[in-house]
Amino acid sequence: NTEKHAKNTWLNRLADFFGFGARRRRNSPHKIAYLSAKKLYAQVLEQAKAGQGINALLLEQYSKNLRKAVAGVMDSANFGDQYFALQQQFQANVSQFAAHKAWCAAQQIEAARFDKDGNPRSDEAWQRQATAILDRFDAYQNAEFNTATARARTAKQWTDFNEKENKILFPNLRWLPSRSADPRPEHAKFYGLTLPKDHPFWRTNQPGNLYNCKCDWEETFDSADSVAPQNDSAAVGLEGNPAETKEIFTRNAAWFKFSQNRENEYEKNILELKNDGFYPKEVRNIPVNVSILHNTGEVAGNLEVLHSYLNGKNDIAKISLLPNISEKNMSMKKDFYPEGQLPRNIKKNADALIEFKNGKQIVADFKAMQGNGVNLRRRLKDSYEQADRAIIKIKGTPDVREITETADSFMNQHFRFKELLIYDSRETLIYERKKDI
Repeated sequence: NTEKHAKNTWLNRLADFFGFGARRRRNSPHKIAYLSAKKLYAQVLEQAKAGQGINALLLEQYSKNLRKAVAGVMDSANFGDQYFALQQQFQANVSQFAAHKAWCAAQQIEAARFDKDGNPRSDEAWQRQATAILDRFDAYQNAEFNTATARARTAKQWTDFNEKENKILFPNLRWLPSRSADPRPEHAKFYGLTLPKDHPFWRTNQPGNLYNCKCDWEETFDSADSVAPQNDSAAVGLEGNPAETKEIFTRNAAWFKFSQNRENEYEKNILELKNDGFYPKEVRNIPVNVSILHNTGEVAGNLEVLHSYLNGKNDIAKISLLPNISEKNMSMKKDFYPEGQLPRNIKKNADALIEFKNGKQIVADFKAMQGNGVNLRRRLKDSYEQADRAIIKIKGTPDVREITETADSFMNQHFRFKELLIYDSRETLIYERKKDI
């Protein structure tokens, strides 16, 4: 219990250091747009008495709020446009960040049952401590929402800045001063700095890489400065150019770091939430639930595969993008797969559970392939280990004859592989084969 208290104190100090603390909240003169979870406190504390590893109410509120921050900047329902993949990766990233935060909150609330000397607190004293913890975590959402908004905006701008015509017309970028009443020295020294768009400086320094940053930048054809600062200005947890790293919050962020030596426990607690460990999407008016534990780098591609697969279908009730479950929690896979449809290689994870209106359920592996499909056979081998069915989208221009030959050969050699669908970049079904087994 003393160790738990120490972690509690350490996390609070760490959060202050990263910019979540009260000092920067007081210095912020503008209206903060963030979610208050106070209305949930009574329910959260009631559930906490049962010793929950993570609270579903907090998870939903924290993650929904941060996904809204991303969507407010780059909301894109256009599959395949220049923002779609980035938005999906960002929303998956902030959902995982929020889940780690909700898990940390639960750990601190549990640790608050004891005082610094390890003595049990009365129920009344524990509730006071727990409420203070929830207040603090709710206030952190302030900086997190604003930072997610700023980082998403930076990534969207970077995408626009680097369009071919823009790079020709405006080859350089200029750092603009902050709107803050209390500018921070880490960025103040960059005010007016003008450098080429492809300068390495922009990989590690951008507006938004400090919590609550209000700096901006602009394209320009003005001459570039001859010398660039050498240092990296990013706060811990905000490293790298988000348009390139595909992350709003990196794995160095406080909530991720807190659980880094307890990832198996964290994963187990998320899996115990069952359906509450998913967040909602929609493809062609069909509900799609994405697991917090689904691979962040695959969410966008899997949604694009679904966009092709669901075209013209009216017999599907819903789809779930499944969690990636580690070996340590392998026994929990049965909670997410229909009987008899676990991955052929139990160490692997399938991508999706497809549920039909007639009650039928099938598990499938998805592949969003770049190029013309030259690596199809290798990707099919991966699919075979993960599910009895595969749905593939080839984003380039495939040779239909070669694709058909490869697919037929694979299906003939793997008799237990039940179904294979392949779509091209225009969402045309170019290969379909099903087996009655």
